[in-house]
Amino acid sequence: MRAAALCLIIVLLLTSGCWDRHELEDQAFVSVIGFDLGPKNNLRISYIIPLPVTGEDGGGEGGRDLMVTVESNSVHEAGFIANTFVSRRINVSQVAAYIIGEELAESGLEDLIDPILRDRELRVAAPWTLIVKGTAQEFMERIKPKLGAHAGRWLVGHMELWEHTGLGQRSHFIQFLRSVAWPAGASVVTLGAVNPGNLVTGFSPSPARLVPGKVARQGEVPLDIVGSAVIFRQKMIGQLDGNESRLQNIMAGAFSSGFIAFEDPNNPDRLVSLRMKQGSPPRVRIEAADPVRIDLRVFLEGDLMEQREQVDFSSQEKTNQLQARLQARLEEDAQKLIRKAQREFKADIFRFDLHARRRFWTTRDWENFDWSKRFPEAEIKVHFDLKLRRFGMQLKPLQPVE
Repeated sequence: MRAAALCLIIVLLLTSGCWDRHELEDQAFVSVIGFDLGPKNNLRISYIIPLPVTGEDGGGEGGRDLMVTVESNSVHEAGFIANTFVSRRINVSQVAAYIIGEELAESGLEDLIDPILRDRELRVAAPWTLIVKGTAQEFMERIKPKLGAHAGRWLVGHMELWEHTGLGQRSHFIQFLRSVAWPAGASVVTLGAVNPGNLVTGFSPSPARLVPGKVARQGEVPLDIVGSAVIFRQKMIGQLDGNESRLQNIMAGAFSSGFIAFEDPNNPDRLVSLRMKQGSPPRVRIEAADPVRIDLRVFLEGDLMEQREQVDFSSQEKTNQLQARLQARLEEDAQKLIRKAQREFKADIFRFDLHARRRFWTTRDWENFDWSKRFPEAEIKVHFDLKLRRFGMQLKPLQPVE
């Protein structure tokens, strides 16, 4: 009896060892993975690996990264191929972002999404998703921050700024997957591009369109992260510039705050600049008729930050006039974006489908209604309820002393 107990203890000790343990020093933790379409319809996969900080780096936060690229027919095989020349085991459990090249996004993402979902090591919930003009490889090669951050941290920091500016999207990979899983509507993913860093000569009073790769700028990393890619049925079908992305966020109820510049309705050579924030959530009313009728009411609050015209805003009449002019401009821009979604994309980028499906008792009834075919023909009305709250430290124009 004692011998049997002793044998059982020995067996338990042998089976409880950490045989699958890997030392940290033997692993290469990947922070960013890029996916491109290969030359033979295979995949070209790039990895950015932050290098550890050593005493020679002077301490503090390092900014050195190693980037490697391989070609493979499989997302999972690529890591093993990389280990034929990278001396540490490729570990993708800490990936911060996925970058997808334009050609791959346009050809279809089915062969990319499925293997990421099946791999236990690849992260699904946390990583950001970015679609870039050109190739992911070229974009990743340009991520060399001047301020010391590693490439992954720099990229995540920029992606998180969408909430401050509204010029991009909350495009975590898990949210991207949920949008793809809902075939009735399109998903919008933040867009990026390489920028040569040229400043445009001359001055235009019109607000900049903020097209990725063409933003008038110089300095820091030569990359723009602004605008959105429109994904419908797992393919990229179009793009939105920065201002269109912000307006799409406002209409979809995803806008937090940001600055918006308008041409002055009374003087096209001047600008009106507002700091805007979402008031109450947008109100959506949908009538499931033929055609579908949608009524959208958006609530915004604004602080006037700049107006190059001498206006006395202590007068409620002047305030109401400016509010009415800006509301009309927002509604005009919203109708242009709706026409673009209906005629060019033929896809619902505003997530009206989430409100429409509540009108049906069963999933079968909703699927038979076929929202993807109904949306392009829908009659959509938009009304903006804008309230100007503050006008800075001075309500009346500055009067010179005689």
